[in-house]
Amino acid sequence: MEDLAVSRPHTDANVDRPIRVLFASHGTTLLGGAERCLLELVRALAETGRVRPTVSVPRRGKLTDALSRAGVPIVVVPTPAWAPLDSTALEGPYAWSAAFRRASLGTAVVMGVPSYASVIRATRPDVVVTNTATIPTPALACRLLRKPHVWLLHEFVTLDHHLPYLFGEHLSQQMIGRLSAAVVANSSAIRQYYAPRVPLSKSRVIYYAVPGCQVQDNRLTPGQLRVLLLGRQNAFKGTDLAVRAVAQLAADEPRLTVALRLVGEMLPDYRREITELAEELGISKSVKMFEFSADPMTHIEWSNVVLMCSENEAFGRVTAEALKCGRPVIGTRSGGTPEIVTDRVDGLLFEPGDVRGLVACLRTLVSDDNLLETMSRNAKERSSARFLLEDEVNQFSQLLASVAARRVS
Repeated sequence: MEDLAVSRPHTDANVDRPIRVLFASHGTTLLGGAERCLLELVRALAETGRVRPTVSVPRRGKLTDALSRAGVPIVVVPTPAWAPLDSTALEGPYAWSAAFRRASLGTAVVMGVPSYASVIRATRPDVVVTNTATIPTPALACRLLRKPHVWLLHEFVTLDHHLPYLFGEHLSQQMIGRLSAAVVANSSAIRQYYAPRVPLSKSRVIYYAVPGCQVQDNRLTPGQLRVLLLGRQNAFKGTDLAVRAVAQLAADEPRLTVALRLVGEMLPDYRREITELAEELGISKSVKMFEFSADPMTHIEWSNVVLMCSENEAFGRVTAEALKCGRPVIGTRSGGTPEIVTDRVDGLLFEPGDVRGLVACLRTLVSDDNLLETMSRNAKERSSARFLLEDEVNQFSQLLASVAARRVS
């Protein structure tokens, strides 16, 4: 355990002091939406002066570098996952080996509780917030010390990341509800998915803040369509679906020039698979792949339309970013996407996994330049008053104050 920030002694009489909050992160990069949103939230909360945040991380990385630059205290402490990021971590070639792996992970989770309890004793937070459903030790340590705990849910876990829970999904979700004074979901889809094991009376939705952007207006060129898929690139995110749809559209509309950009982290084997698929479908020259970009605005500015092909997207930060940049979004009618995109107003929705449905949406836009222009204007205007940092900070500040005032039974 490193860099343990020790706060001033607690004084009940000092009711006007900032609320001390310890945020627990499972990640250390800035590749995922959960970590990026955590960074923006704690930085903004600290700037208000109403909240004094500290962030715990399992190890150092780009997230800790960014937090340090923002002046946010950091604690490095192991936080074992009960839904390990390696989906095969609980498996084994034999029954005994799988049981051994489960027992080892269970032991690590239990042994991690005293370490995290030491962090809580040293930092003396009023509230602890766990920034993911995949780690239980902060919540367990809070129950041990009778400290108020809030769980912030960014993911379905099993549906979107296809990760198994050590104790099974139903029991784990029940524990999330029982170990928390309040549960925050980043979309109504997430809130409903965890109910009834997390009672609706205990949960609420607070949408991410998504900053506005300064990009050129959507440049519409007759006979051309520039399509962007931004984010992690894998089968669960629908990368192959996007390639197949663009290939079908190009075949159906030979006079149309269609270009597809795939921007984001992609494993070598999957990159090879997508490259071979594009070659097989005859559109290899129309598909360009780019590595993850910390500043995706240049790619959004290039595009005419942005895709969200994930079957189970919890929220879709990319979706909100695209709309704020005046780019219509074609997304799946599932997860949190329909909460962000209004069908036929600032984008189009199709059924998950439906290549023909996605092709039909793309064809709708290219067949009507006025529609694409109108949707671009609607996207920017309608999203300008949504997903504001001020709203997120105010809602979180009020929630934290309410939770901090309660007694843990």
